[in-house]
Amino acid sequence: MLPALAAKHALRYLAKHPAARRVAIASAIATTFGVPLTVTAAAMMAFGGGASAAAAPQTVPGIPPQALAAYSAAVTEVTNYVPTCQGLTWADLAAIAQVESSQMAGETISSDGTVSPPIYGPELNGTDGNRVVKDTDHGVLDGDTVYDRAVGPMQILPATWTSLRHQMHLPLGNPQNINDAALTTAVYLCGNGRDLSDPKQLAAAIFEYNNSQQYVQQVESWITAFNSQGQNPQAANKGQVAIAAAQRYLGTPYSYGGGNPSGPTLGECDWSVGGGILDGVCYGATTVGFDCSGLAQYAYAQAGVTLPRVAQQQYDQAPTKYTAAQGLSVLQPGDLVFFAYNTADPDAYDGNIHHVGIYLGGGMMIDAPTTGQHVRTESVWLDQYAGGAQWW
Repeated sequence: MLPALAAKHALRYLAKHPAARRVAIASAIATTFGVPLTVTAAAMMAFGGGASAAAAPQTVPGIPPQALAAYSAAVTEVTNYVPTCQGLTWADLAAIAQVESSQMAGETISSDGTVSPPIYGPELNGTDGNRVVKDTDHGVLDGDTVYDRAVGPMQILPATWTSLRHQMHLPLGNPQNINDAALTTAVYLCGNGRDLSDPKQLAAAIFEYNNSQQYVQQVESWITAFNSQGQNPQAANKGQVAIAAAQRYLGTPYSYGGGNPSGPTLGECDWSVGGGILDGVCYGATTVGFDCSGLAQYAYAQAGVTLPRVAQQQYDQAPTKYTAAQGLSVLQPGDLVFFAYNTADPDAYDGNIHHVGIYLGGGMMIDAPTTGQHVRTESVWLDQYAGGAQWW
């Protein structure tokens, strides 16, 4: 019997199992029959019942195969818990995982879907702009007996997780398991039976998940990027690869002149312009890290794109440019965003472009800001925004 056909027959057995168990068994079937894990996920959709959208692509750059299979399985399984839910897609779940945990970047996913080390959000103690949420789970899910923390790759609060699992008539499960987390998030988004193919209902579901319009815009941007796999796969794929590469270095120090296509490097100091210097001390020459254009050059190199070294050249030589007047809505995740001293005329003079970031969607970017700071995600600097560019 052909391997794919044998796998499909074996997968009929999975229809009686919940999503978490399905994906674990599907992983074993994929290994046994030499069939891609996402093919087994598609077969689960065919034989598992439920109103579901099209299966995910076999591979998506930046998304671990087990996670991709978990998103597809959750879409299939969710109607067992919210029968009237319609329109949920794998891209909806993938977009939330992208914003919440960068697709578990730097984590290990075991054969049963458990992510390690565990992913915990900041302690919700009222500092750093966070609200106060006192402990609700005695530390069972988040390891904190004083305050709550969001948990797992989908960053769900312990009280919300416990309530949803009770609603689903399932054991507590493990929010650090991508199979459990994807299915529980799917139930959350479906609510009392939303039609998530309606953009307004989808936006409302995302807003309920995280009460921020900026968050909604960022998730929607990622949904668009993931769905564009079939429309402009080159741009979507390369943009995702570049973002994933940059996100691996979140928290890396800024180093003036630092970074190349291979990763972070020692920087330098330029006393004539104050580059790499803080409080009269030369940090660049002793700090391994990235400057803004070095981070962009590295991230794009991982996507197979060669960028010039400095931000001005990255702007000047870009094959496709967008003006500031066009706004951020024309940008796709992974495009470059540039900042100038003279924003009215970005081409006014050489050296006018002084900073570059990588667009994440939803008005957010990842960048290496300046000496004394670190690679981070932040809002696009609209007061200095000179335009964007696409290199593919």
